[in-house]
Amino acid sequence: MTTPTDEERVGIVMREMLSSGQNNARPPVAPAELRNQATRRTLRRIDTKVVVAVAAVAAVIVTLIAVGPLRSNSGPSHAPAGSPSTTTTTTAPTTTTPTTTTTTPTIPAAAASQLDTYVAAEAATDSAAASRSGQTQPFVSDHSPPEVDGSGIVAVAAFSYDPSGHPVQVLGYSGGRWSEVAGLPAPTGQGGSNLPVSVVYLTQGPISVADVTGEGRPDFLVMASAADNVPGFVVSEDGGGTWRYIPFSGPYAPTPIDVIARSPQFQGNMLVSDYDNCVPNCAQGQNSTIHWTYDRSTGEFTAPYPPGYPNAPATTVPSS
Repeated sequence: MTTPTDEERVGIVMREMLSSGQNNARPPVAPAELRNQATRRTLRRIDTKVVVAVAAVAAVIVTLIAVGPLRSNSGPSHAPAGSPSTTTTTTAPTTTTPTTTTTTPTIPAAAASQLDTYVAAEAATDSAAASRSGQTQPFVSDHSPPEVDGSGIVAVAAFSYDPSGHPVQVLGYSGGRWSEVAGLPAPTGQGGSNLPVSVVYLTQGPISVADVTGEGRPDFLVMASAADNVPGFVVSEDGGGTWRYIPFSGPYAPTPIDVIARSPQFQGNMLVSDYDNCVPNCAQGQNSTIHWTYDRSTGEFTAPYPPGYPNAPATTVPSS
């Protein structure tokens, strides 16, 4: 008889223990089967623990990806709650160049009629004063039209007598009214050297306006009177900011004077006048036109000798 092995004896004992107290006997289980069943139960317990552990690890990884250090930076970033976000903007420096705007005034439609009213009132006052002073010459007054002068509006008015010694006045228009901005005494060179500064021999003629000094501002030609012709004088603010008479010099005015004959007039931006050489006499003399040029260095009008000027100096030709 074969002696059972240790495994067979274990199997017999276990069957007896399991079958004691039971009416239904179970079929015997071989030791190999018993080890297989024990192994499967152990593997099931191991599998369950692995699954639970894997699930726990997965949950941790998901959490770290969602809110922890493993979070991806590819998405939009948000500032932490309670911390204001700061945005730094760099603006390139801008250089602003100041511009100068020059506004040319427009002469109001009412300025001309207001000028007429102003001059008429002044003429009435001066005419009464001339009568009281014993002046016998007819009283004459005249004025230019309103003119734009830089940023202002001006006009020139002349009165044959003015008790204040300003028979020639420069008027300015501002705030809807005219007022005197400069007053000039009688010009030099008019007939009679002993005339008081309050008297000007005037012709009732228009006061012309042109830029004959090249300053870009208006110059005014006032017509005077003389025994046999109509002279005139120029009122200007040429460059110096002061209103004055522009003197004439040269062969027609050996001593600079303010009044020049004959029949001066503005032709465009040129001042011209007539000349009579009075050869053999003024009634039969040769007439020519003189073109006056403003000399900025001296502040005077000059003109060359006209053809046929008596005793004119000979032309000098520079030696080579």
